[in-house]
Amino acid sequence: MTSKEMEARIRELEQENANLKKAEAAPVNAPLQLPDPSITPIIPYEETQTVTVRLFRDEYRYKAPLYVSINGKNWLIKRGVEVQLPKYVADFIEQQMREEAAIWERVEKEEREYRDQTAKLG
Repeated sequence: MTSKEMEARIRELEQENANLKKAEAAPVNAPLQLPDPSITPIIPYEETQTVTVRLFRDEYRYKAPLYVSINGKNWLIKRGVEVQLPKYVADFIEQQMREEAAIWERVEKEEREYRDQTAKLG
């Protein structure tokens, strides 16, 4: 490549760079896309709805308070005593407990299948 060709190529790249900078600085006029309300879940709970909850406590795995954070609001829930919580927080805790139980069921199922397959192999 000759020096004139290199200079021409450098000018091309500088022009491309300038065009990219202009494109980045240009305002974006795309309309804001909001979620479809027909599929967006609506939580029907009011802030004033409260329920009494008592979390399981033992001296091993479940002795520390449970930390819950939802939409920037935080709770540190003591175990083994009854506490008043907003209903949506209690529902969240219940949902997490159901998911944890489902995970442990899946783990146990996988372990059984593994034991059965290894027993067949001898």
